[in-house]
Amino acid sequence: MSIKQEFQAMLDLMSEEDLMYALELIKENFSLRRRGTSWDNIEEADPDDEDFALMEKIRNRTDGYGEYITQEELLRMLGIQKSD
Repeated sequence: MSIKQEFQAMLDLMSEEDLMYALELIKENFSLRRRGTSWDNIEEADPDDEDFALMEKIRNRTDGYGEYITQEELLRMLGIQKSD
């Protein structure tokens, strides 16, 4: 699993509040100036067929590594009630 894939899997498990906190940390601590851009002008892109195929591959893994579960399933397994 690549670093980007591991990071995405971690993000999938985070609450919206935690995601906002992580995004602010990234914005405060990292710069894209080397590429001549900034966090404020990065173009958003909709998922394409490759993205959907990757997610399907992750969902269908049978080796137990990187097993996909939803945040709700994880919270239920840990006995944690989600608060809004």
